[in-house]
Amino acid sequence: MEQIEKLTEIKQLEGALEAILFAAGHPVKYEKIGEVLSLTPRDTKRMAEHLASSYNSSKHCLAVRLIADIFSFAFNFAKWAISAASS
Repeated sequence: MEQIEKLTEIKQLEGALEAILFAAGHPVKYEKIGEVLSLTPRDTKRMAEHLASSYNSSKHCLAVRLIADIFSFAFNFAKWAISAASS
């Protein structure tokens, strides 16, 4: 039961991280996200890396860019163009 609760908490934090990136509309520092979500910088970076991995390895037209101590959403034109061409 404890593992399920932990997984639920992680999914909620990932959802919050995703929402913050969408709402911000600009790159956000790991430090700021950590403050908002009450996470350590290390945990914040790990969650950002996981989110980036899931976005960047799927067919999303959005990608998560990790640069130094910030991260943001970016439009992946190439995936959009391929998707649009195959429709």
